[in-house]
Amino acid sequence: VTHELPLSVVIGAQSGEAYLGRKVPSYQAWQCINRNIPADALVLTFSDGDHYYSERRRIWSQSPLAGSIIQKAAGGNGEEAIQDLRQIGVRYILFDKRQTDGADPGASILREAGQATATLELLYEVLLFVLYRIE
Repeated sequence: VTHELPLSVVIGAQSGEAYLGRKVPSYQAWQCINRNIPADALVLTFSDGDHYYSERRRIWSQSPLAGSIIQKAAGGNGEEAIQDLRQIGVRYILFDKRQTDGADPGASILREAGQATATLELLYEVLLFVLYRIE
């Protein structure tokens, strides 16, 4: 354990699921993904450090391939970026609302373009995360 011992889990006062749901902001979103999207799906994710909880293939927005597409969106080409995501096999996007609310222009523009053109279908939303399917 690198940060703290989950004492409440160790002594049985809290389940591991409840503890992870409280400590890992995207945990509940990944559990929804694991239960509800196809096993061979590819998810573009704007979340970081939570890959241990994913049972689906994922591509991080900061990876070289996805990063170039996100840069295209940041340049104002959101619709073209969504088409590029389709071409590489991405069918789902997990946004971190902290990024789409202004911290990451590429994420914001990508989400806005998808919503404006109805190419993104909302599947799940929790406090800080939102999951879309690319139509």
